[in-house]
Amino acid sequence: MNAGTRLHRIYDRLSALVTDQAMVHTWAEVFDLDKSLPHIEDEVTNLVMALRAEIKFARERLDAYGVPAKLTSPAFERLAQVASPGQLHSSWSGHRGNIQTPECLKVFEWVEWALREEDEADMLAEEMQQLQLELDALESSLREADMAPYLRDFIQRQVETIRSALRMYGVQGVKPVQDALQKVAGAYKTQEKPLAQAYEAAKPPAKSLFERASGVVDRVAKVSDNLCKIKKAGEEAIAVGNAVSALVLPYASKFLGGA
Repeated sequence: MNAGTRLHRIYDRLSALVTDQAMVHTWAEVFDLDKSLPHIEDEVTNLVMALRAEIKFARERLDAYGVPAKLTSPAFERLAQVASPGQLHSSWSGHRGNIQTPECLKVFEWVEWALREEDEADMLAEEMQQLQLELDALESSLREADMAPYLRDFIQRQVETIRSALRMYGVQGVKPVQDALQKVAGAYKTQEKPLAQAYEAAKPPAKSLFERASGVVDRVAKVSDNLCKIKKAGEEAIAVGNAVSALVLPYASKFLGGA
């Protein structure tokens, strides 16, 4: 996928919706969110802001190729307008007519084509589902585990960071995953000494849970490096995952070895 592909897919999902409802629920459908989530408005707000950033990013990439701004009108402006936190309680019926127009569709089709040289590998749906299931299982085990608050809080923060990045993947591609991995790597590195001490002092079940968490981080890191191989002549893909794996493997190796 490239930025144009992501915008095109989101546009297609949005324009295909026919149910008249508040935009917060319309966007929840577009982004495959559970509408019953307790903080659904916060989740949707984060994602529509990410979408606005991706529209801006796509426009910047087109600028780099010398594409005139008028060629993305009116589609970019209309999508950005409806993708606004201020519109979340407005009705989808009030926006649908501006979105479901042939001129908007054509813009997203050619933008996807124009940015084809910037394609990333596409994460398989099964791969995404497996990572999400592992995070859910890890969080469930974490709630029941007998372990020091420091280790519990550390693992919970990494779970939340990675889960948020995976939700962003459909909107911004591998970028938020890489950002999340850098944040996770910073946590492992800056807390290296107390983390090692807490791990060594932990009981075997708590150690196993920490190893599971590190194993999940390692798998996400490997997925990230596979996805970020952008097809650009003369440019090296940034392998963030390799650096992250080097930090977590001392803890993940026992779990991975036993898998």
